[in-house]
Amino acid sequence: MGSHLEICPACGSTVNVNVFSHIGGTVEESVSISLALSEDEQNAQVLLAAKAEAEERAARAAEQATQAAKAVLTAAEGRAKTLAAASKVSDDKLKMAKAALREGG
Repeated sequence: MGSHLEICPACGSTVNVNVFSHIGGTVEESVSISLALSEDEQNAQVLLAAKAEAEERAARAAEQATQAAKAVLTAAEGRAKTLAAASKVSDDKLKMAKAALREGG
């Protein structure tokens, strides 16, 4: 028993055919068939897997960038509200100071 290469009659691909005898002295055999990939096909599979992984990482990075941009926008809005409130307080103090000068002068 052993293994050998054959051509698939359906698709024309090269396949590995492995034949094994069953233990126990019976005349039955076990046959397994697996696709024999060429070096180019193996490289293509590796590249496709790498591409899929890179696309997944890019999608995660895009989501993280979106979340970061939202956080920056929220912080900027908070700063703008704080500055507006501080400006109003400053304007009120200026008005009170001017009013005090008018009354005293």
